[in-house]
Amino acid sequence: MNSWRRRIVLGLALVVASLLVAGLVLYWKVKRVPVFYQQVEVLDPQQRAASHAGLLEKVEQLKKDVRFSPAYKISLTEEQLNSWLAENHDSSSDPFYRPRLTICPDGIRIACRARYKSWQTVISAQLTVEMTGRENVVRVHVASIQAGSLSIGWDRVLDLLRQAVERNGLETSWSSGDGEATVDIIVPSRWAPSPRHLVLESIQLTEGKITLRGQAD
Repeated sequence: MNSWRRRIVLGLALVVASLLVAGLVLYWKVKRVPVFYQQVEVLDPQQRAASHAGLLEKVEQLKKDVRFSPAYKISLTEEQLNSWLAENHDSSSDPFYRPRLTICPDGIRIACRARYKSWQTVISAQLTVEMTGRENVVRVHVASIQAGSLSIGWDRVLDLLRQAVERNGLETSWSSGDGEATVDIIVPSRWAPSPRHLVLESIQLTEGKITLRGQAD
């Protein structure tokens, strides 16, 4: 084989090998499952039932507090929240399913399984939550969205997040740019069980727990 033919064949082989390697790396990144999601995705049925019951008890107590007490407080663990998510959003018929979260002092990580045709992956996001100084307005920063370990575009995912939030009847204001997104959520000041004016005063994140405090006037 002439040297120029040999160089062409070698060049084509290198191109094909590079494409194969790039494809394998991309596949590995998309298929990679975040460690925290592996730890919380599968819940023991008995533990899930107990955690779900505990969450419902706390919600019932909150209903009493906002009707009869000058102040209210509710603390929910990530186990309780994940049990509620499992009870209500684990349907495998949905394109996004099996959502789970983990809570730490500097933010919340959420993830869910997703599929599109024959592709399946885990989409995850890092959130920080803070009060804005305006009454009953909570600000959520979305610092990253990934499919597996691969950063992905924001627009479609943000549209789905916006739809999910607004389906729950919450007023929101969205902005995005420079690889981040921010949503201001207006927490209703009236809750059906109580005719009183409710003010959310603080949101505290600790390891594995979120605590909400406020006043009922």
